[in-house]
Amino acid sequence: MKKTFLAAGVLCVPLLLCACGGGNTPEPEPVRTAAKTSAPAAVVILPEETEPAAEQPAGGGETAGDGNRCADITSAILEKVEMSSMAEVDSGRIGVYLDCEIPENAEFSMFICGSGGFADEVCVIKTDGIDEAAFEAAARKRIDARSSDFEDYNPDEFDKLQNTLFKSEGGYFMYAVTPDNDECERIFDEIVKK
Repeated sequence: MKKTFLAAGVLCVPLLLCACGGGNTPEPEPVRTAAKTSAPAAVVILPEETEPAAEQPAGGGETAGDGNRCADITSAILEKVEMSSMAEVDSGRIGVYLDCEIPENAEFSMFICGSGGFADEVCVIKTDGIDEAAFEAAARKRIDARSSDFEDYNPDEFDKLQNTLFKSEGGYFMYAVTPDNDECERIFDEIVKK
């Protein structure tokens, strides 16, 4: 009899604890790691870390139209070229994606696809005060690493990466992985030459 009573009591305690929770149990926080690599194999961006492109200021801390041509270029590209789930990379996180030194006050704008399923990204940086050759080398290294990731995973995205647009003109450098690099180049040229 004591064993039956004891077993019933052991079963009741968890049931009571669950019933008393009343749905007020908070959801667990997402687990985040802080591993820093020069070219991540897959990028996962948690929703609270980024907002849709239309709601965020462009890179370098200035909004499009405030004298930041890099932001003007990426904003125009995002408006005209269809890309999936684009999320802004701020100055504190650019080193996670590109393995190079960038001055704290560098004017730039970078957007990547927030989904691991697409390779779309666009990055524009003003070359004043930066080592443009080192920046381009870092961009090419990232594209090579991403190409390896997508080669067997998604052939269409691999093709986009193989056709990455690298462009330097008028004190600005851009690389773009998009479905319409001709339009990206046209926008870049138009804004840089203003």
